[in-house]
Amino acid sequence: VYRNADATSEVVLEIVDGTRVEVLEDGGEFMFISVDGVVGYALAEEIELEGLTTVQIISIVLCSVVAVTGAVVFIVIYQARKKEKDV
Repeated sequence: VYRNADATSEVVLEIVDGTRVEVLEDGGEFMFISVDGVVGYALAEEIELEGLTTVQIISIVLCSVVAVTGAVVFIVIYQARKKEKDV
């Protein structure tokens, strides 16, 4: 993990394969990461992304719930108005 987004920059932390890191920003060639409270830059080609973060999963679930709720509300209102016209 480098201090700056430059492979000749000071190394602030050495990590081994399999170490879990938090990607704070994807800047192309380098990613700004956090490892056990230490922040710095790592070459993007050295970072293997394995999946979604908890926050991302929660966001997806909440968006899905809002979309389904909106669709249900629309259907209920549509059916109620249709029934009023038929009467």
